[in-house]
Amino acid sequence: MQGVTHRDRNENLIFHLAFNKAKISSVVLRQYVSKE
Repeated sequence: MQGVTHRDRNENLIFHLAFNKAKISSVVLRQYVSKE
């Protein structure tokens, strides 16, 4: 039971990291496009 909870927490962490990276990338991309 504890192992499953730990795995779910890792998956959530990976999801949040990927989501934040995508959000940052979209912001940087938008700034780059507006600069053109």
